[in-house]
Amino acid sequence: MALFSMIAAAQDNDSLARAAFRRADSAYNAHQYGIALDALTDAETYAGGANSRSLYQKVKALELLLPKDSTAAPMIVIAGRRFLAATDTTIYPAAKYYEIAAAVATYRPMAMYMMRQMAMDTVFKVYNGEAEDYYMAVREDTKEGYKIFLDKYSFTPHYGDIRHRYDEKVEDEKWYHEHKDRSARKRWRWSEFSYRYTDY
Repeated sequence: MALFSMIAAAQDNDSLARAAFRRADSAYNAHQYGIALDALTDAETYAGGANSRSLYQKVKALELLLPKDSTAAPMIVIAGRRFLAATDTTIYPAAKYYEIAAAVATYRPMAMYMMRQMAMDTVFKVYNGEAEDYYMAVREDTKEGYKIFLDKYSFTPHYGDIRHRYDEKVEDEKWYHEHKDRSARKRWRWSEFSYRYTDY
């Protein structure tokens, strides 16, 4: 019984993958490249992973999307490399294989530049956010505030200072608890002494 249900599920996935490929083809022909890419992602999900056909179509759709969206360049290179790794040149048409190889070579410098820019933007955002959180933690000046900062960031410009402040707070807290107990003991001893030996 389980075998039949597994076969039925596999057939369902296969038919869903075919339907997604048809949607991708019709969207591609209608110049709706974003929709085509979404349909190809669905097809890969139903098929259990990417194949040469889906990756080829992805690269072609991304190339046509590139004039409107420059962030497509890294995705072209990633999908193209996956295509080249997954494709058997003895079975797949050689012309299409070399077409994708040429696309990867063409867009690789642009992709590297875009990825560097994206990385720099991310770093800039992180450092800006880190500076704001740093000033907020210093203004608040609590052990909890410093802990939140340390959990959120590591090896950023203000990390060392916050770590030092946090350690100082921990030491102060420890010292307070130790001396609070000592003071309580002293007060208790003095009360005992005064109760026993003070002449009223």
